[in-house]
Amino acid sequence: MNIFKRFINNCAKPENNCFGKTILVGMNIGHGKMSKWGFSQFYLNHERKVLDIGCGGGKNIRRFLHVLPDAKVWGIDCSSESVRKSTKLNARAIAEGRTEITEGDVTDMPYADESFDVISAFETIYFWQPIQKGFKEVRRVLKTGGRFFIICEINDSEKGHFWSDRITGMKTYSIGQLKTLLQESGLKVSGINTKGSFQFIEATKVA
Repeated sequence: MNIFKRFINNCAKPENNCFGKTILVGMNIGHGKMSKWGFSQFYLNHERKVLDIGCGGGKNIRRFLHVLPDAKVWGIDCSSESVRKSTKLNARAIAEGRTEITEGDVTDMPYADESFDVISAFETIYFWQPIQKGFKEVRRVLKTGGRFFIICEINDSEKGHFWSDRITGMKTYSIGQLKTLLQESGLKVSGINTKGSFQFIEATKVA
């Protein structure tokens, strides 16, 4: 595997090496504009329990803590290096009992049924294998009436193929495909928006 491919494969699961550490710094900086736009699409209303799946470098956990000062925010990521980075960035909130960050897989999350008011997934669903099992886990741990937000930057086939051909295990989806997969997993799609390459989908768990 050449150096470039080794480097970008850390997008899927950052490792404890120079490539993984660089990717995580890049995520916190490079995804900032998309993240800010994604949060502008949320209509949060004093929710108390939030889960960020694929928390990466932990910047979105910090943003949730700021936007929802009375909430507790959980983060989960399959990468131990991401967990380390997120933990370091949010150390104060962890010490205050406002945040818990765990290493784990979206297809088998260590949370009880009906645990969260809000669940978010920023730039991560490409790596959920199989994605429908991940969506069903989201539905399981989401409270009835709770909302699931997906924010992605790759929403066209040409750009998607460029990256999925180079990153092992990556798969991109159109908005239509995501809508179908969410509905098949028992979630009701309640909002869709796009801005340039950014895409936002909101799904709700109904009884």
